[in-house]
Amino acid sequence: MVSIFNNCVETFWPLYNKSFTYELKRELSYSHTIFSELL
Repeated sequence: MVSIFNNCVETFWPLYNKSFTYELKRELSYSHTIFSELL
């Protein structure tokens, strides 16, 4: 059971991590744009 779970984590975590990082960067650049317009 645990090994199956570990396999899933090893398979999906990099994908999730990549998309999460991408979203975070997008949010940051979006916030930066708004912030720049306010100044």
